[in-house]
Amino acid sequence: MAIYVVMEPPAGGNEKDAALVRDSFTWLGFLFSPIWLAWHRLWIEALLTFAAMAALSMLGEKLRLEWAGSALSLLVSLYIGFEGQALRIAA
Repeated sequence: MAIYVVMEPPAGGNEKDAALVRDSFTWLGFLFSPIWLAWHRLWIEALLTFAAMAALSMLGEKLRLEWAGSALSLLVSLYIGFEGQALRIAA
């Protein structure tokens, strides 16, 4: 069963501008983390995610542990997949 969070505008706003956000794992957020965050106007989070993934990949390449850099980047993507909707709700 899906759980949704209803986001309403502040008092005095148009009730038709309410948004429903599904509180679940997001596959697009997992597969395309920085792009998905930017699409939902989470600019700072998108830049931080891109920087973290790039830094982890470069660190893994520099230490000649390409698999470790890829695994750590995968963890960042998993975090966005699980917590991406919560980031949207918090924003």
